[in-house]
This record gives sequence, C-alpha cells and structure tokens, in this order.
Amino acid sequence: MMRVLAGEIAHHKKSVYLKKLESRIAPSSLIKYREYSKTTLAKALDEIKTYENLAEISPGLYYAAQGLLTGYLAAVSGHRISALLKITQASLEDADFTVNGSAVIKLSCHKTFQTYGILQLALTSEEFDLLKQFADVVKGMKHTNVTNYVFVNFHGKPEQKAVTSMRTGWNAAGLEGKPTFKDIQRCLTSLVIDYADPDVADRLHTAMGHSTATAKSYYYTRLCDSRMAVENRKCIDKLLLECNECISDESD
Repeated sequence: MMRVLAGEIAHHKKSVYLKKLESRIAPSSLIKYREYSKTTLAKALDEIKTYENLAEISPGLYYAAQGLLTGYLAAVSGHRISALLKITQASLEDADFTVNGSAVIKLSCHKTFQTYGILQLALTSEEFDLLKQFADVVKGMKHTNVTNYVFVNFHGKPEQKAVTSMRTGWNAAGLEGKPTFKDIQRCLTSLVIDYADPDVADRLHTAMGHSTATAKSYYYTRLCDSRMAVENRKCIDKLLLECNECISDESD
C-alpha cells in the first residue's frame, strides 16, 4: 500500500514539474509583454479621459486597463498578485520619492505582513503616474467609493479575478498561452536563480519575497532605505534584458 502511494506521489510531482516547464515564460515574451502593456495602458487611460462622466465607462474598457496595469506591475516587480491587489489609495498618497523621481509604495495588506512586515514596490515616475491615473479613475466612479483599494471590480468590490483581464492583454500582445500571475513571478525568479551572481541573487530573492530564508530584505519589520528598493528594481530590469540577449546569442 505504501509503495503504491509513494509511486502516485512521485508521479504527481513529476506531472506538476512538467506542467511548470510548459508554462514557463521566456524572457523575450516578458519583455514584449512589458512594452505592450505599458504602451497600451497609456492609450486606454487617454481614452478614459474622454469621458466626462466616469460612470459611463464601459466594463470592457475598464477591465482592459485594469488587466494591463496589474499584469505590468507583476512583470516589473515579481510580487504576488494578492499583494498588488491590496494597493490602496492611501498608500499612493504616502509613497516615498527618490531624488530621480522614482516612487516607492509601502504595502501592509498582504498575507505575510505579520511575519515580514511592510512590502515595498518601486516604480519609475512614469509608471507611478499611470498607476495614479487609474486610481483617480476608480475614485471618480461613484459606486467604488465604498472601498479604499485601487483594484476593484466594476461593481466596487475588491477585485478577485484579475488573471482573466491580464490574459486578454497578454494574448493581445501576440503572445500565446494562458499564463497566471505565478508564471510571471516564476519567470523572474528563474532568471535570478540561473543568471545572477550569488550575492546579487540573494538580495533579489529577498526583494521579491520568494522564500522565508531570504525574505528579510524586502519584507521587513523595519524598512530599508527607499533607494535600495529602487536599486533592486533596476537590477531585476537589467538582469531580464541581459538574460534575453544571452539566450538570443546562443540561438544564433
């Protein structure tokens, strides 16, 4: 009986591993998605601005913008979607800004707060402006005033199914498959494991909070300097680009 059970467990683990390999996102795909979602999000927000009454925005346009934004934030940060969906209007008002204009948002509404404390999200000034524009749209839709969250559904309730609208943007970018937010997170984590120097890898894993052993640099009881959060973000961006170039050279 035990041998049969052990065999079933081993088979299940192998199936899970193979499924993860199949859903693994290539660096080139993530780069393409980043560029597409950022550009298309800006256009969607410009279209939304043409509405004098924000309550008249169509669900399709609203969810398109939301999916592009949540997907983009996941693709540049490597954070869990459960943490990103807890961004509040107040956290945007309380963001820290560095000398070069980068913004660092502090988030306390996430599942590991009791263990690791505040989470930090580093964004460029342009990225923060896009997030703020969307947040202003949410505030302007009267039925959403009951919540302080930036990401809510069309009826004003906290968003629970952001993956559907994110996938729409992914496919619109000309990319195949049905990725989850965890697939995006896993792509960045894999890059760090495979290509980063050990000392840098430890810091970046810490920055993304992917394990208990290395989480203390990003999930802290006592926050690090905002400049370090921005530096972590720059390292992840640089690593993604260098890895993609390396893979392209190997395939030539």
